[in-house]
Amino acid sequence: MTGRCIDLSECHSDPAQREYYSNRTELLTPLCKAYCTDFGFKVTELGIQIHGGYGYCSEYPAEQYLRDIKIASLYEGTNGIQAMDLMGRKLAIKQGQLFREYYEEVTGFTTKHEAHVALRNEIAALKKAIDSVAQVAMKIAEWGMGGDRVKPLLSATPFLELCGHATLAYLLLDQAVLADGKIAEGKTDAFYRNKIRTAKFFVYHILPAVQMRAKEILSEDLSAMEMEF
Repeated sequence: MTGRCIDLSECHSDPAQREYYSNRTELLTPLCKAYCTDFGFKVTELGIQIHGGYGYCSEYPAEQYLRDIKIASLYEGTNGIQAMDLMGRKLAIKQGQLFREYYEEVTGFTTKHEAHVALRNEIAALKKAIDSVAQVAMKIAEWGMGGDRVKPLLSATPFLELCGHATLAYLLLDQAVLADGKIAEGKTDAFYRNKIRTAKFFVYHILPAVQMRAKEILSEDLSAMEMEF
């Protein structure tokens, strides 16, 4: 998705569309870089755990995959820097235009498909998640406008994570809707059925973390800054 936005920001024939996709690239870049590499590391960690003790040994490649992918969260600005960029700079660009366009795209999708026979419950869950993301974004903006620099910085990484979860759920459900349409046309490939299963798994097992992270941020807890040394 980010690569497509980069291409369209440079090559679209309409200047307004080039600007739109340039804005979207700005917003998606920290998600693509940080969210994907953080969770890519967790996937390889799970791979070692599934192997058991053998996964820790060099006779199997699982441990090398873990070592090889770790650098990705450190390249080109560590993921904490990417999170601060998303929270501190990208939310503020053009008075929040980048985030508003993103929110409108996702909510446009949920409105269009809210009555989808096979996926309406999952699409409703996405709407709930993206509304939580918007609520947190507005709270972070409120803190910033009030001169508070501490709460936004404490919230940067969990905010990036909840944005990543909501974005990936949107992309997976978009694919699932298309796959369901192909099945309705008579396609019998397992590929299409698995697109729907993947989206449902993500919605029910990963996406709920958005609510947890939102609650964490909105608690405004400062105990991490109040430790005594």
